[in-house]
Amino acid sequence: MNIINYNSRFKLVSFIWLLLATFTLLNISGCGGSKSTDTTAPAVPTVVSQTTNDLTPVITGTATVVTGEALTITVSGATYTVVPDGSGIWSLDIETAVPSSGSLTAMSDGNTYDVTASVTDAAGNSSADSSSGELIIDTTAMAPTVTISEDTDNNGVISGLELSGDIDVSIGLPTSAVAGDTITVTDGTTPIKIILTGAQILAKSVTTTFASPGDGSTITVSATLTDAVLNVSAAATDSALVDSRLVEAHKTYFAGNLYDGTKSCLACHQDIGDDVLKTGHWNWQGIASNIEGYEAEVHGKNDLVNNFCVAVPTNEGRCAQCHVGYDYVDKDYDFGNAEKIDCLICHDQTDTYKKAPTTAGNPDPTVDLLAVAKSVGENEGTPQRINCVICHANAGGGDNVKHGDISTALKSTTREFDVHMGTDGENLTCVACHDVKRTPAGDQLSHGIGGMPFHSVEEGNMKQCSDCHGDTATVHEGKDVGNLFVSNSGNQRHERLACQVCHIPAIAKEISTKTDWDWSTAGQDIDPIPLSPDGRPTYDKKKGTFVWETNVRPVLRVHNGKWNKVMINVNDKYVTTPVQMSAPAADPSDLSDTSAMIFPFKLMTGKQVADKNNKTMLVPHLFGKTGGENPYWGVYNWDLAIKDGVASTNQVYSGEYEFVDTEMLLSVNHEVAPAEESFGKGGDCTACHDDGKVDWTSLGWTDNPFTGGGNGPGTRTGGSQ
Repeated sequence: MNIINYNSRFKLVSFIWLLLATFTLLNISGCGGSKSTDTTAPAVPTVVSQTTNDLTPVITGTATVVTGEALTITVSGATYTVVPDGSGIWSLDIETAVPSSGSLTAMSDGNTYDVTASVTDAAGNSSADSSSGELIIDTTAMAPTVTISEDTDNNGVISGLELSGDIDVSIGLPTSAVAGDTITVTDGTTPIKIILTGAQILAKSVTTTFASPGDGSTITVSATLTDAVLNVSAAATDSALVDSRLVEAHKTYFAGNLYDGTKSCLACHQDIGDDVLKTGHWNWQGIASNIEGYEAEVHGKNDLVNNFCVAVPTNEGRCAQCHVGYDYVDKDYDFGNAEKIDCLICHDQTDTYKKAPTTAGNPDPTVDLLAVAKSVGENEGTPQRINCVICHANAGGGDNVKHGDISTALKSTTREFDVHMGTDGENLTCVACHDVKRTPAGDQLSHGIGGMPFHSVEEGNMKQCSDCHGDTATVHEGKDVGNLFVSNSGNQRHERLACQVCHIPAIAKEISTKTDWDWSTAGQDIDPIPLSPDGRPTYDKKKGTFVWETNVRPVLRVHNGKWNKVMINVNDKYVTTPVQMSAPAADPSDLSDTSAMIFPFKLMTGKQVADKNNKTMLVPHLFGKTGGENPYWGVYNWDLAIKDGVASTNQVYSGEYEFVDTEMLLSVNHEVAPAEESFGKGGDCTACHDDGKVDWTSLGWTDNPFTGGGNGPGTRTGGSQ
């Protein structure tokens, strides 16, 4: 039997473990030439930044790649393995390359992409470029604007008064334009290239000129912008007819011919005369498409009752001072006679024409009619502000009496009082917004004027705020009032607020307007006549007592374009007072009426004559004896004046009259204030939401929404509108 010594065995095992440990240490220390661990990162690659209009661009950069290293490029979700050339330049063509991993997400215009270049060695060490946002895709160039500035009133005609040498053109630059971009502008014959400079970018425009194509010819100028990556914008254009003949034609004709009234105009313009005979300005009535319940009937100024001078019947000879015709003395007027049209009231360019106040619309005898006729061709015959203002400002019997936002001051005012008509603002004529209907080429189709010339229908092309300024949310985006229109959640707010509400905070800013008229006090001999703070009489024996105000804040009502109006023998009876002579027809609580918005109005209050027994708003005979022998302004007897009136209107008069309270609302669209004076400036809500500023019940709310007022059952509540 072999006996193994335990101590000897233990010593042998210990020796073996010592030998293994020594071998391991020698290997780790590199003894005998064994390899070491690699921790050195490869050289850092680079990516060349670029802006391109190529949706599958070629991307380049530099990289030093040695044996055992690999270069990868990652962009838009895909990773590519790329081999640099011998000089260390790498290139990746997105259109043809196949990703080694991932999937390319299609690139799109206006986006910026990170391109990551990374080199990795065999030991797993890697280096990546340090840049970001190296790739910008830009496939769109914003278009410039083109304005033929020689056409100073921008009506599409360069008159003889406007044309001076070559035709001046202004190119407005888009906000994205930068120095080095190229504007290409042409009149169809002569192309001009302009490489933009820093100074032109600051000026936001460039100018150039083209030769006139000759009298009677049209010049059309177009312009595009080409940016640094060769994107070409859409073309912008402007056109104008070069026509100096209009001015000279009228001057020449009337140099050899006397002005013989409207017959002289019709000798050349019979077709226009025939067209005028169809308009509301001439007939003072038409299809009443905007009077609620009477949309298919013929109504208008001739049968409407108001709380100013009451109504036209029996008073035509005085009212006709603002009619576009001559000799409108009574209800038998011939509205089919074109020779009665007063062309000069709208087309005088001398600023001297006027009608005598009591001659049924005939010219004042002091006017040089021949000089006025010669002037008609100036400004292409386009009515100037004074042509419109002379009648519309004096409606109701005096300057700014009726409308409140249309006074003679608008003839020549500043942007402080009206940004559109101010001579230091846009200096627009009335017809810039109240246009006629036109062909796509801009040729006039009719003489019907945009707006509501007889309180019921749109006859022309009425420009809206959005036509020039864009929609509400967009135009206020990024402004300090933007939060008033878009909430933090992105929902629309104040979506039913018309532009005029905030941008016309007050009317009658230069010339006061009448806000109350009490006929019941008329007929007294008062001396001295009391005056308002701005010097206007507050009493007239013929008319009674007035209240004049300046800086009047309009009232707010919900309006969908339809009106309730009192019409003679149609709906002239009343049940309650104050009688609503003219008011928006919309139901403010009906939130389903998407056409309804909140608009500003001038509120006119009054007290006027009515039948005491049959509750009818009566039309008294006020002026002249054509409408009867007893005009109130002659005999100061209401009973006799009423009898004259009803003899013409066929209203029923019981023989007893009284004076009743009335109200009338008139649209407010003028005297637009500078933006810095508008309500809500700086996001301030107090202009409307302080107590007492707005009659919330008239808008369908139970109270101020800031204090918990609601609008309709189960609908918007406080703070949500």
